[in-house]
Order: sequence, then C-alpha cells, then structure tokens
Amino acid sequence: MLETAVSTTTAAPRNWRTWPDSVVERAIRICGGFPVDLQHRLSQHLKREVSKQTVHGWRLRGVFPKDLIFAVNEVTGIPVEELLLAKPVHRAKPSSVVRAIAKAGGSAPKFAAALAKSSGREVTRQMVGNWLAAGQFPRTYVLDVHLLTKLPIAELMEKAER
Repeated sequence: MLETAVSTTTAAPRNWRTWPDSVVERAIRICGGFPVDLQHRLSQHLKREVSKQTVHGWRLRGVFPKDLIFAVNEVTGIPVEELLLAKPVHRAKPSSVVRAIAKAGGSAPKFAAALAKSSGREVTRQMVGNWLAAGQFPRTYVLDVHLLTKLPIAELMEKAER
C-alpha cells in the first residue's frame, strides 16, 4: 500500500520533510507535491513560462514575489492575507570562513592567493577548502586573515554551528 502511495504522481518527494514549512511548500503540496506541478499550474494561469529555477528560488526564500501573490491565490486557494504576511525562511549566519572568502576574493583560489601574498605564508586552495569544511580558521592564520579582510578577530576565532 505504501509503495503505491509513493509511486503516484501526486506523492510528495522523499525529502519533503527537510524543507522548512512555508507558503511556497504549502502551494507545492496543494498543486500536487512537486515544484514542477506548481510551475506548470502558474505557467498555465499566467500564460507565460515560469521556470523551474524561479520556483526553486521561491522555495529557498520561502515566500512568493508580491506581483505573483494574486495568481498564486487563484491557483492554490491560499488566502491573499497569508501570502502577503508570509516571512522569508530564516537563514543561519554564514561561517567566518565564508565571509572572509567573500570579502577577499570571492572564491577559494583567489582567497588563498590573496592570503599568501599578504601573509608571506604558503596558502593553497585545498587548505582553504579544509577551513571551509571545518567552519573555522586555524588559530595560526587568524591574525593574517584579520589583516587581509578586516573582519573582527573574535568572529574569526569562533567555530561555525552546523
């Protein structure tokens, strides 16, 4: 019985419990359980293409854009007030490593090159990748990263929560 429920076209995807509950997730469940179902329904209603990437962006943010609220209301039946008052999904603060990379180059190889140039030490992109995975800098590099990025030393010393 469970196998037939999962194999139907309206069954929720396997990982539906991992997504935070939001109006976008409710709309997806109402339209059939998959983001593509919402995409097709909105595309038909608006008479223009709504891409999968667009629906995925709404899903990540947890809210619909203001200009589509009435269309979503007509397609799903979710009250307009609820769609207007919906809050974006809370995001955790990025780790100090991510913030430092964004501030000093934008990518791990550029950050490694900038840190190697400013500190005079050998820094490879693999080292930066390991710091990203760990969510923190080694204590020996904190001062060098601070001098390069001007991020507070206290923030650079703390370990990211997972």
